[in-house]
Amino acid sequence: AKGSVASIRQTISDISIPVSKIKTEGSVVAVTKTGEGQLYSTVIQKEFRTDAKAKESTKGLVITREYENDKGSEYTIGVGDTVRVKLTVSGLSTDQNYAFIEDELPAGLIPINTKLNNEQFGQNNSHYYTSYDASETEVTQNGMQMSLYRLGTAPHTYVYKARAIADGDFQAPPASIMLMYSPEIYGRSVSDRVRISQTSEIIP
Repeated sequence: AKGSVASIRQTISDISIPVSKIKTEGSVVAVTKTGEGQLYSTVIQKEFRTDAKAKESTKGLVITREYENDKGSEYTIGVGDTVRVKLTVSGLSTDQNYAFIEDELPAGLIPINTKLNNEQFGQNNSHYYTSYDASETEVTQNGMQMSLYRLGTAPHTYVYKARAIADGDFQAPPASIMLMYSPEIYGRSVSDRVRISQTSEIIP
């Protein structure tokens, strides 16, 4: 698929690439300019990760993920428990501004939104992140999206909470992070499996 723009008054339409035309490897998107002036473009893609054994990917950023029972790390996860999802980011050689983290929960967990009145009882209502480096967080239907104002060189852990709602062995797609204005600098965690039992127990 291709298109061109030759006038500032031209109505620019989206260029939609059919899924059937996209190769699993070697697909290339090219944007070129002739003449003077500044060129801006936006690429929007929808990804569905189905590889249960997906490995981590590091392109200037590293992100790792842990699931921990809110009762303590010595407990397994049981139905009804609150779970701390810990995302640790590192890898930068210099401080950067404006990064974006996205994480999807496995099917047995749902995110907790403490901004809702019915979720505030017994919860620590402080932000899950430090106000110095985070500008906005959004609890989605299946996880969390976080916009970071500042990302430093030292490793930093961001935490949000989820609730276990079903027992079983569940797959979690990788968590990802990228710099908003340099998306080629990014990181992706491994694909995890989370075991949820009917009741939590102390890990032997």
